[in-house]
Amino acid sequence: MSSNLKNIMPKFNINDTTYLYNCAGDFVAEDLTVYYDAERAKDLNSIVSKWAGAEFAVVLRHGVLGVMAEQEFSDMSLRDNAITELMPVYSKFNGTRHINIGLIDNDSIWPQMFIPASVVEDHPPLTSSVVKQFAIALENLSDRA
Repeated sequence: MSSNLKNIMPKFNINDTTYLYNCAGDFVAEDLTVYYDAERAKDLNSIVSKWAGAEFAVVLRHGVLGVMAEQEFSDMSLRDNAITELMPVYSKFNGTRHINIGLIDNDSIWPQMFIPASVVEDHPPLTSSVVKQFAIALENLSDRA
């Protein structure tokens, strides 16, 4: 299947992200404690361990502590469907308090969402809403797979 939809969402780059706690909740950043608040990262990991609908990791993205939500789809033919499903979430939330929603589409499809720690900690209703909408988009995409 050829891709016909233009992706206006930011292209996420794996090199922009340093994982502190992976999606399984395991600490993976032994050498980085001087670059971030370890207790705050641990608290974030505790918070996201209760979330559902995607894989959630605690990361530094461009040096900002936060949560990365992502899900891999190996079928590249889902690219246009991924864009279609993510656009409402992107349109509503991208840029709000520095939330970023995007897509990696190299060897597989990776819808991704970054939520800064300050949003997770200080704006629970916004966090809950964006996580729910992202999860719905991923569920709809899974149904198309």
